[in-house]
Amino acid sequence: MTSKIPVDLVPSTGPLSLGAIYRREDLHNRFGGSRFSGIVPSKQEPVVLLFHTEEPAQQFYRDGFDSDGIYWYSAEGSSGDMTWTPSNRAVRDQAELGLDLFFFERVQRKDGLWRFAQTFYYCSHKQEQRPDKAANTRSAIVFGLLSVTATATEIVASV
Repeated sequence: MTSKIPVDLVPSTGPLSLGAIYRREDLHNRFGGSRFSGIVPSKQEPVVLLFHTEEPAQQFYRDGFDSDGIYWYSAEGSSGDMTWTPSNRAVRDQAELGLDLFFFERVQRKDGLWRFAQTFYYCSHKQEQRPDKAANTRSAIVFGLLSVTATATEIVASV
């Protein structure tokens, strides 16, 4: 069954288009990584895919922009204290590892559609007491991300 939302093809190499809507399955076919995690480091290219949804079941993360233009993005982990997993280290260490942070927002659950919304870079992190998925208080890592200023509508993945 075809979605009524226009879906862009993920190119096999080269740039992704900002604002384009891609199937998550197709993103993983190119970049690899976990098809279920919110933070997905690629083993094929120097990229970390970040996924965000506004679905009520995921709102214990409380991600979003502050008044200074910093996007606060919750680290990996939905239960218990968050730790420095390989995915969380990839975000924190993105500059020294030479990684791009590609940020996607869910458009539609059906067909797994995601909009390429931003390219970010890591600027800081903080630890906060936040509820986990079961509403238990835990230590959460929250990344401060800044948008990459781009004049073009495409961001090139370093291949």
